[in-house]
Amino acid sequence: MNAISLIETVEAIKQLITDLDDFNLLSFKITSVVLSPPGVNALDSNKTGYCIASGSGLAPGFTVFIIDVNGTKTVSPNVYFDPVTERLTITIPPLPNGQYSLEFIRGDSQALTIENCVTVSPAPFWITDNILPPAQRNVPYSVQLGATEALGSSIAYILGSGYTLPPGLSLSSAGLLSGTIQEALDHT
Repeated sequence: MNAISLIETVEAIKQLITDLDDFNLLSFKITSVVLSPPGVNALDSNKTGYCIASGSGLAPGFTVFIIDVNGTKTVSPNVYFDPVTERLTITIPPLPNGQYSLEFIRGDSQALTIENCVTVSPAPFWITDNILPPAQRNVPYSVQLGATEALGSSIAYILGSGYTLPPGLSLSSAGLLSGTIQEALDHT
């Protein structure tokens, strides 16, 4: 290959990249998929849920397939593009428990799959006592927490990762918050 044909080849490649950008074929990208509302880490298997996709090149006209571990695809009944936030809201119908991937297909047939980004689990529990009575320093404290679980299974109480109780208090797996606080703290 001589220098002239190499230059012609490089110029042809540059033109192809420019043409592809002009047709917006290289700009579709998903940077995150989060469940909605914020803070939810799994969707309820008995209810319709939602997730939000952020990225670049997002626009109206996407079809989203929900893919189970066996590769079975279910089309999302609704994909909404918000022009203000430039994000997609994807409706997830009630599904069996498990991990799901999402396949995003744009109107021009460009596709992208985000693996294992949606978790569906049994119905969550609901805390029935959401206001705790105040505790006082050097006074024994005991409160039984209450919660119900939609499927009737038992609930084990644990302290969430990164959370601590004030020194002197403990939480049993049965939901008994008890102990004696030795020092005054403003703790939530």
